[in-house]
Amino acid sequence: MLDVLGHPRVSVLDGGAQRWRAGGGAWTTTVPSAPASSSVSTPQLSADRVAGAATSARAAAVTSPVR
Repeated sequence: MLDVLGHPRVSVLDGGAQRWRAGGGAWTTTVPSAPASSSVSTPQLSADRVAGAATSARAAAVTSPVR
């Protein structure tokens, strides 16, 4: 999902935050402090990568209802 922006280790919650919390997942509203960053995301996407993903067993089309 975000690996094209340089974040290869991203996960999506199945059922969202509500299911995570209902299942006993740790939750906090405390915002951690983090040092400022000057990094810039540069997409790493190519036609070959898109074509490969389209035929990959890991690929999935994801849609979301309009909010």
